[in-house]
Amino acid sequence: MDYHLIFRLLPLLLVALLAMRFVQARRARRLDASRPGMAMPDGEGLIVPVTAAYMRGGFMFGSVQRNSIRSFLSIYREGIRFRVLSESRWLFSDMDHVDVREGFSGMKLIFSAKGRRGVFIADVPSRQIAISVLANLPSTLALTERAAMLRDGTTDAATPGLSPYDGPMR
Repeated sequence: MDYHLIFRLLPLLLVALLAMRFVQARRARRLDASRPGMAMPDGEGLIVPVTAAYMRGGFMFGSVQRNSIRSFLSIYREGIRFRVLSESRWLFSDMDHVDVREGFSGMKLIFSAKGRRGVFIADVPSRQIAISVLANLPSTLALTERAAMLRDGTTDAATPGLSPYDGPMR
């Protein structure tokens, strides 16, 4: 086996990984964490700054999809629009509940679909943005205790019996 080739390619791989991490950190800084979201020009929704998006399940064998380059999340009156690998729409009536988790680089918004459609996870850069997103969701959408506590400061609005998402985040 030619170990010289491996040792030549290893520094290139390390530089590529560091460059990807730098671009990701620069993008997160560029998303203004002080703005809780931008209203759409027609006033019909909210554009949410997202640093990464994930899909878990919903496909064969519990697949995982991840995107930190061109991901987005928009909230409309009837549902959400998002992109992980391709653009998708979920109606609020098709969602089971919403959860939140504190992550390393901000908050994670976790949208669980009814049935076997899976889980959509959006990384947002700050607590203020997560609170704004939760405040713009309809009151008919079920919230876990963590989500209700973040939005209202109390668990009174939480739907009893919901288990928070404690699965892997990536």
